[in-house]
Amino acid sequence: MNKIKLVIPVYNDWTSLKKLVQSIDKIVSTDENDYEIIIVDDGSTLKHENFLTFKNLKSINGIAVLELFSNLGHQRSIAIGLSYINKFKSADYIVILDGDGEDRPESIIPLLEQAKKEQKIVFAKRTKRYDSGMFKFFYISYKLIFRVLTGRNICGGNFSVIPNILISRLLTVSDLWNHYHASILKSGLPYSTLLT
Repeated sequence: MNKIKLVIPVYNDWTSLKKLVQSIDKIVSTDENDYEIIIVDDGSTLKHENFLTFKNLKSINGIAVLELFSNLGHQRSIAIGLSYINKFKSADYIVILDGDGEDRPESIIPLLEQAKKEQKIVFAKRTKRYDSGMFKFFYISYKLIFRVLTGRNICGGNFSVIPNILISRLLTVSDLWNHYHASILKSGLPYSTLLT
């Protein structure tokens, strides 16, 4: 049995997060791993106590909320969650996902399986986006600009799994505090992708 920690940064979107946690609990119910969720409250103006009440979770063994004093941004919230786990928790694998429900919890188990097999950071790569035409246009533009400026393609977002053997190396990458995904591309840490 592996210890799995899930890092979920959130700013005020407690309703989506509650649905996400319930979905995760249902999906991992057939898995024998030990799951704990670390929510990074990125300086929300709405207090999580008014929204988060979990009485019937069957598979998730704990939920911790790290409350940041001010809004530091999504990427720094991820870095804080990773640093917290590295210092205060024991984990074999760390799953990073967004709290807005855009990352499909059904992909957690396949991502974990690939990370266990390869001992690399594994990014989820969407096969299809269900967004507006305007969003798609700006996202394609962003990817093109990223390619021109860095010489690399974006291979995914934040949704990923990190094996514990790589976490201390990742935390030494100073760019982690600015952009999680780009810092891994720049660092030379081993990674792969999984189509979801």
